[in-house]
Amino acid sequence: MRLAGVLLELDRKQVEKITHQDIAVELGTAREVVSRHLKRFESEGWVRLGRGQVSIIDRPQIEALARPPLGD
Repeated sequence: MRLAGVLLELDRKQVEKITHQDIAVELGTAREVVSRHLKRFESEGWVRLGRGQVSIIDRPQIEALARPPLGD
């Protein structure tokens, strides 16, 4: 959920270059964790990964992931 929120914020700010390490620092987690989740997002067709770049492909899905579950 937090990763999806960061991706939306970076997209809103039109950040063009971002590394997995930069995102990990933003989230306070390990780069490996971010990389694993981004790979899963890519395999689902929600994002496209490139060198220093993460592009949102399925914005509604990423927005849904960024929303807290009902009842929270």
